[in-house]
Amino acid sequence: MTNKRVGIPIFPAVEVLDFCGPYEVFSVTRLNEERRREDPSPFEVLLVAQSGEPVVATGGLRVIPDATLETCPPLDILVVPGGWGTRKEMSNQRLLTWISERARQVETLTSVCTGAMLLGEAGLLDGRRAPTLAYIHGGYWQMNDKEPYAFLGEGLRVAGFNLVLIEYTLAPAARMDQIVDEVRRAVVWVIDHAPELGGDPARVYVSGHSAGGHLTAMAMTESRLAGAVAISGIYDLEPIRLNYLNEKLGLDPAEAERNSPMRHLPRRAAPLVVTVGLGELPELVRQSQEYAAAWQGRGLRGRYLPVPTHDHFSILEELAQPNGTILEALREMA
Repeated sequence: MTNKRVGIPIFPAVEVLDFCGPYEVFSVTRLNEERRREDPSPFEVLLVAQSGEPVVATGGLRVIPDATLETCPPLDILVVPGGWGTRKEMSNQRLLTWISERARQVETLTSVCTGAMLLGEAGLLDGRRAPTLAYIHGGYWQMNDKEPYAFLGEGLRVAGFNLVLIEYTLAPAARMDQIVDEVRRAVVWVIDHAPELGGDPARVYVSGHSAGGHLTAMAMTESRLAGAVAISGIYDLEPIRLNYLNEKLGLDPAEAERNSPMRHLPRRAAPLVVTVGLGELPELVRQSQEYAAAWQGRGLRGRYLPVPTHDHFSILEELAQPNGTILEALREMA
């Protein structure tokens, strides 16, 4: 392997981990681990800034760059970090032009977290179709609507995903059979129309919370789905039929049975992550554990992802935040 030069641009309020992480990985790499102390890394890593003055990263860390945009030598690899500072840098034409020019010269171009926003603003992502997440809200099938969940787009946008919010008719205006059918048809519509939304029809994912977790599981019958994340869902409706929530749902034994994902595992399906907060109601933790076990026991791809401390509502932070555990699980599938 010939030596490679890596350039990492830094700017005010750049996220420390976004540039320090790649810096460390490249700088400590050795081709011969037995000679780690004698041999240098095959990578020369340069921190590049607009000027030679110290750059203040998040948390107040002051960093002295190795080169400026003008003095930076030719690069083999360009790593664009993220952080809160990317919002301001998206209007920094000087930096965007430098990234665009260098991107066309390097062998490898990559970004970390919101660094993708700078790549997009520099025109380097034009024509690339993004993965899409179709999100299904909760509310025990009888409350809420899709609009309050637009906040999920902040983290998903950073991760490079489109976000589609699915609406459905609420009980008692609709019975469970109709609600499930509406959601399934909505997922089909998203896949069919993904190219019009700038999305890749082969990379459409579905996720939902609470009742939306149940509807996510019911949507897994769509063979073209790329994957799914069911959050704090209900997978056996019999306990719902037997409590006060059934006053509006009107479930009878047959309808509860045919709309219970636990009782109708598919023969084939895309990967499914079943996640729940460990501060959740015990019944929802139990149902999540058992459904994930049944899913995997049938030989289907997927995993159980318990999230410590979170309750029924706070767990959505792990999908909304750019560094959230659930968002990371989604990114791994994509």
